[in-house]
Amino acid sequence: MVALTILLSSLTTGSLAFYLACAYFTQQFFRNPSKFGEPTKFSQASGLLGGVSLLVPCCGLDEGAWENWTSLCQQDYPEYEILFGIVDPQDPAIPVLEKLQTTYPDRVQLFTGLKP
Repeated sequence: MVALTILLSSLTTGSLAFYLACAYFTQQFFRNPSKFGEPTKFSQASGLLGGVSLLVPCCGLDEGAWENWTSLCQQDYPEYEILFGIVDPQDPAIPVLEKLQTTYPDRVQLFTGLKP
């Protein structure tokens, strides 16, 4: 009976310590988010952010595809590229993506005939 009381007390104490730690770190995150991974103005100005490649698999053409893909090209990030991949070389999305590539030649690359 004493062992069970000790076990349950230690589990309750451990749970309480865990929830208090969660509350503390949540408060710290919302008080100063730059300490937890959000880029600061300093890191953006000094070029510490690296380039990013967005991989977008495409199959077919949906309503509003041009607007969706254009919004990818208008991101507010210093250095990134968007790589569109299509399996079928006869896919109806290819002409739209080629137009997107001519509109944003520094951002968009199109790959067709990929293996699944």
